[in-house]
Amino acid sequence: MCGITGFFGRKTPDRQFLERMATAIKHRGPDHTGVLVEEEVGLAMNRLSIIDLSGGNQPMHAPDHSFILIFNGEIYNFRELRLELEKQCEFRTRSDTEVILHGYSVWGMKLFEKLNGMFSIAIWDRSVRKLVLARDAVGIKPLFFLIKDKVLYFSSELKSFTQTRIADRADRSAILAFLSAGYVFRPDSALEGVKQVEPGTTLNVDLDLKMEVKSFRAIGTRSDRTPVFDPARPAGPQVRTVLADAVERQTVADVPFGLLLSSGIDSMTILAALREKALTDGLNTFTVFYGDSSFSENKAVNRLAREWRLVNHELELTSRQVEDNLPDIFETFDNLELLPTCVAIHAVSHLAGKNCRVLLAGNGGDELFFGYPTHIATDLIQRYPLLGSAASSLGWLAKLFPSSDDYLTNVEKLQRFSASASRDPIASHLRWRHVFAYDDLQELLVDFSDFPTSDQIYASQRKFFTEAQCRGFDEKDSLMIGDLRTWLIDCGLMMWDKAGMSASAEIRVPLLDNDFLDFIIPLSRSIRAPELGTKSFFKSLYSDSLPDYITRQPKQGFQTPVAQWLRGRLGETFEALTAELPADHFNRDYIAGLWRDFQSRKKDNSLRLWTLGCLAGWAKVHQINFAPLPDQS
Repeated sequence: MCGITGFFGRKTPDRQFLERMATAIKHRGPDHTGVLVEEEVGLAMNRLSIIDLSGGNQPMHAPDHSFILIFNGEIYNFRELRLELEKQCEFRTRSDTEVILHGYSVWGMKLFEKLNGMFSIAIWDRSVRKLVLARDAVGIKPLFFLIKDKVLYFSSELKSFTQTRIADRADRSAILAFLSAGYVFRPDSALEGVKQVEPGTTLNVDLDLKMEVKSFRAIGTRSDRTPVFDPARPAGPQVRTVLADAVERQTVADVPFGLLLSSGIDSMTILAALREKALTDGLNTFTVFYGDSSFSENKAVNRLAREWRLVNHELELTSRQVEDNLPDIFETFDNLELLPTCVAIHAVSHLAGKNCRVLLAGNGGDELFFGYPTHIATDLIQRYPLLGSAASSLGWLAKLFPSSDDYLTNVEKLQRFSASASRDPIASHLRWRHVFAYDDLQELLVDFSDFPTSDQIYASQRKFFTEAQCRGFDEKDSLMIGDLRTWLIDCGLMMWDKAGMSASAEIRVPLLDNDFLDFIIPLSRSIRAPELGTKSFFKSLYSDSLPDYITRQPKQGFQTPVAQWLRGRLGETFEALTAELPADHFNRDYIAGLWRDFQSRKKDNSLRLWTLGCLAGWAKVHQINFAPLPDQS
C-alpha cells in the first residue's frame, strides 16, 4: 500500500518537482519514499509497509531493467499467482509488488485481468517507450491524471497537483455535480483538466501523449475461473462460503488487522465471517457514535463486543471535534468527497489508525443487496408510473410539513420522493440523493445561461445504468450495477480511501472482492433481494451466529447529525465559510435565505448549507480558483 505519483513526456520536470508531488501525499506511505527520474519519466511512491516489511520497496525494476513499476494497493491472490510464475521467474522478495512485476513480464497486459485486489499501477516500459497506467475493476484505488504543456502528470490524490500549483482551478462540471448530488462524477475531478483513470481500464501512453484505453474487467461480468452457483443446493450456504473465503483472503498482511464496526449488517456480517474463520481472537474493532440516539450505533456494538470478547475502541464524535478537525477534513477529501458522513469516516479512520494499519470495512452491502430507501421509491415508480407524476406535481405539499433534525424521518423520505419522482426510473433513482434540485441551482448560481440541463449534468452517471441494461440486466438489477459503478466508486470508496490513508491505514472491502462479486451478481434477485430495502437474505446468512438484536434491528445508515451540529457553534463557522464563496458565482442573498429558513426551522436546509460550506472550505484550504464566468457580450 502506498501513494504513487509521477510524470511522463518529452520535456519533463526535474527531480525536485517530483519530490514535491510525492511529499504532498506522504501520509499515504510514511515508511519509505522511492524516486526515479529519467529523461522522459519520473516515478515516485510513498510506501506503507504491510506485506514483506523488509522487502518490496519501489520503484521496482525488472531483472533485465526493461521496465519499472510503482504500485498502490494490495493483491489478495498474489500467492496463487506467484506459484504460477515461479515456474518461469526467480523471486527476490515475498511482496505482491514483485508478483505484478514478473506477471507483466510473462503475461503482458493480460496481467491485470488476473489480479484480485485493489490497485493503481504505473509501469514505465522502456522496451516500447510507453507508460502504462492501470486501475482496479471496482475503482477502490483512485488514480488521477493531467496533461499540461506536453507532459502527463498522475497521482493517487489531487494534492500532488494543487500543492505544486500545476492545477488550481475548480472544474465547472464537477462543481455542478457536487452541488447536485454531493460528489464529483468521473471521469471529471474537482480540478479543471484533471481526469480519472476509469476502473478496470489501462492507459497506454506514448511519448507524444497519444493514449490507448482498454478495458480489462467490468463489474457484472464473470471471469472464467469463478465458481458457478449451484441451483440444486440452498443459496445461503453457498453465498456464505464464498463470502467467508473473501473475508479471510483480505486479511492477508504481515501486520495486525482490525475491523471498522457499526451495528449495521454489513460490518457485522464481516465480523461473523471472521469468527467463523477463527480470526476474532483479540480482534480490534472501532466504532464512532454520537450523543443523539437516533444516529448512534454503539450500544448494540458494545453489547456484542462484550459477548464475543472483542477489543472495541469507540469515540463519541461531537460538533466541537468536527470544528477542530475541519482544516484536515477539507485537506483530506481533496476531490470534494464531503458528504456529512465524511467526518465520521475521518474520525473512525484516525481512531483505528493509531492501532492498526489494515482495516476491514463493509462497503458494498447496500448496493449488492438493494438496501437503500431509493430502491423502494424507484420500484413504486416502475410499478405505478402515474405515481411519479402525481408525487412530482404535489411536491409543494410535502414542503409544508415541519422539518426535523432526526435521522431520515418519514417527512424527509416523502419530500425526497416528491422532489425526485419522475416517469423515468433512472432519473428518479439518481436524484433521490440530490442536494440542490435543478431549479434551486438556477437561484443559487449567478449566471446560469450557458449551464447544461439537468439530464446533461447526470449524463456521465446515467450511462452506467443504461450500459447495464444493454448487457442484459433488467431495470432493477441495472440500478444495482449502476449504483456500484457510480455512487459507490465516485463517492463511497473514494471517501473511505482518502480517510484511511490520511491516517496511514489501509481500508479493505471484502464485500467487493472480485470473486465474491462474480458469484453474487449473477444470483437471481428473487434470492438475493426478495424484499427491496430490507437486505433480508443478507441478514439471514449469519442469523445462526449473530444475535437477534443485530439482525432484526431496522436499517440505521452511517449518518451524522449535521442539522443539530449546524445549530450550534459549528453553524457559525459554516455561515462564515458560505459568506466567502465568490459573489460573482454564487447568489449571496439566496444563501442568506437558506440560513434564515434553517435557523427558524422553516426548512431543513442543513445538507445544502453543509455542502456550500464544505465547497468554500475546500477552496480555501487548497487555494482553488473558480473558473471565470463566460463572456456574455
